[in-house]
Amino acid sequence: MRRGGKGATRGAGVKKIPWGMMVLTFLLALVYEALHLTPLKHLARRLFVKVEGRRATVAGLPLVEYRKDDGKRKRLVIAQHGYGARKEGMRDFAVRLAAAGYFVVTPDAVGHGERDEPGGRGIPEIVERTVAEYDALIEAYRGRPEVDAENFSIVGRSMGGSIAYRYALRGRYKPRAIAPTITSPDFRDLVDYQLGLSRYEGHRIVHLEDSREIEERNRLLEETNHFEELVALEDVAVLAQNMRFDFLVRPDGSERLVRARAARKAGIDARAFEFRCLFAFFHYSPDRAQKNIIAFLKAQG
Repeated sequence: MRRGGKGATRGAGVKKIPWGMMVLTFLLALVYEALHLTPLKHLARRLFVKVEGRRATVAGLPLVEYRKDDGKRKRLVIAQHGYGARKEGMRDFAVRLAAAGYFVVTPDAVGHGERDEPGGRGIPEIVERTVAEYDALIEAYRGRPEVDAENFSIVGRSMGGSIAYRYALRGRYKPRAIAPTITSPDFRDLVDYQLGLSRYEGHRIVHLEDSREIEERNRLLEETNHFEELVALEDVAVLAQNMRFDFLVRPDGSERLVRARAARKAGIDARAFEFRCLFAFFHYSPDRAQKNIIAFLKAQG
């Protein structure tokens, strides 16, 4: 991503997604994860970790529930996928979280996966609607004795991280912690950027071409931006992680948030706030990032 902050400019042309660089970093990521034996670790978890995965519809949302069937009450973790993805893409990490003792749910976001709502939506619209749906989802789990939904957390990948940020600010219930990964806390990073100037329609990403649509989307991104509110966020623990060589969503927005919070003199230390920029490639959550999230959630008690 690029730009952001009060000095962001408009009308300099749409910045394209650097596909050549994305392909290169994807190949480097495959090598990196192979050297760290990540595929073998995923296979071992699939074969030996005893976690129950059950498809369900809760509060009208199609999702998968993951848990160890040991009779213990477990804290709820919502694991939210990214833009253009689906709930099944969170499976490996959800299994890992469940093995660590959490009750994990992976819902399909608006228009994604099993959800076939008509019409195309961009990232800000999907974030807003999905956040609005979380209240009923959490309420449903608050009524289940085997789930501790009062002390819930949200883990979000890419757009799912934006949903985690937004719910921490707007949700009826306050999460204990959020862990946005490979995302930006600043929607201004999406202004005049091909990723932000797109819509998800018919289970595919369509890039906007009409100048009026582009202008309207840029306006919406600026109006729904929550960066300044995140600077002042006090009562939710946050672990933000970005990858140094992610050329789809760069770490710039998270780094600006860290600097802005450091410059704020009072009232922001009530809960933990951590940022890590990992030496990793491509737009995904590597094994090390997942370990960091589990350790962070455990540290919150």
